[in-house]
Amino acid sequence: VAPTFDWSTSSELSLNIQGLPTVNPINRTLVILDQEGRVVHKETWQMSASGVVNLNLPSYMSEITVRYGAIEKVVAIESNRTASFSFIPTVVDDTE
Repeated sequence: VAPTFDWSTSSELSLNIQGLPTVNPINRTLVILDQEGRVVHKETWQMSASGVVNLNLPSYMSEITVRYGAIEKVVAIESNRTASFSFIPTVVDDTE
């Protein structure tokens, strides 16, 4: 095995959070779960704030779940180990 081989089974993930402007400040607990449902991060977050949360997760994970109050989204992890979350609800077209 080459001496430069990376034996680690986890890698850093950058979750980019896009804030949503609000008339009044809204603070809730931002909860991030791995794809097996384990809480990997929890902090109070203001909805209008944009930012980045860095996580160290197993390399095999392909998605995380982000919860913020009543909002819950499954977010895909991109090949460059980034993911993006927005407070804007996902609209589902039920007309079909």
